[in-house]
Amino acid sequence: MPLATIIAGRYSATWNSLACGLAKDDGYRLIEEPKEQAINRSDAYAQTMIETLHQGVDWSIVFTMIEYDSAAVSTIVSPWGALGTLGVISQLGSAIAKPFVLTSTVGTPAAASPATLTATLAKLSPRTNTEIGFGPNGREVPVRLDLLPDLISTAVKHFATS
Repeated sequence: MPLATIIAGRYSATWNSLACGLAKDDGYRLIEEPKEQAINRSDAYAQTMIETLHQGVDWSIVFTMIEYDSAAVSTIVSPWGALGTLGVISQLGSAIAKPFVLTSTVGTPAAASPATLTATLAKLSPRTNTEIGFGPNGREVPVRLDLLPDLISTAVKHFATS
């Protein structure tokens, strides 16, 4: 009997139904960023944090695309139009957000852990510093997508899994 249950396996990704191609060896990383209000100003305890209030959560996915000519690259890194385009000032992020789907590879330990992750409103994060190399090495495009909450079935969620 194994000493541990290890979950590993490749996931493929699509952005607005366009293939993202291969990701760098560490694949896709789902990041949770909880938000809280600290209760830390009182006459009895001064600035000591004595409690917190849940204020929501942000989710994002981080990955590095290594197939620069994949169908999804240009629309992910420049959702406002052609590469280098400014876009519409004050445009809502949800207006440019697209579905992002991860699908596990059959036969791997990750095949059902989860089989799919679907974010219906994924958009390039303002925390992304996209760098596109122009040189002798293969182009790698680091991406961070913010997963905006959406009404999925009957609940507000950032993503759904199956």
